[in-house]
Order: sequence, then C-alpha cells, then structure tokens
Amino acid sequence: LYPAEKQQELATLAVDSLKALGFTYGAFHAELKYTHRGARLIEINARMSGVSVYDCHRLAWGVDLVEQHAMAVLKIPIRPKVP
Repeated sequence: LYPAEKQQELATLAVDSLKALGFTYGAFHAELKYTHRGARLIEINARMSGVSVYDCHRLAWGVDLVEQHAMAVLKIPIRPKVP
C-alpha cells in the first residue's frame, strides 16, 4: 500500500474533483494515480464502477455499491460520509 499521506492526497484529489464538477451525492467512478509529480486524475464519471469493482467492494469492505447509490439518491445517510 501507499503511505498514508499519499493515499490521503489521492482521496482529497478525488473528492475535490467531484466537488468542482458540482457532484454532491450518488455513485461516481474516479481513476487516479500517484506519479513523481504527486496525485493525478485520470478520469472521473457520474456512474458506478464495473461489476468486478462492485464485487471487490462487497468482499473487501462489506459495502454494497448499488445499495449505497440507492440510499444516496433517496438522501438517506450512507458510509463513508464525506464532508
């Protein structure tokens, strides 16, 4: 795994990018990478990731992305909450 500070930089870039585009809730797909110049955004879309990503999230984190998306659309609090 990347050191915690690099992980935080990637997460911050993803959240800041979504906010800059005006997205406030729903499912999003973001691809980033860490280079010698720091965190870089590859792509961001207002869609859920593919099937394998859904399965990985369910197995690794116990998070059902379809359920979380439905809850977000209905304005029901979800996890993780992003400030």
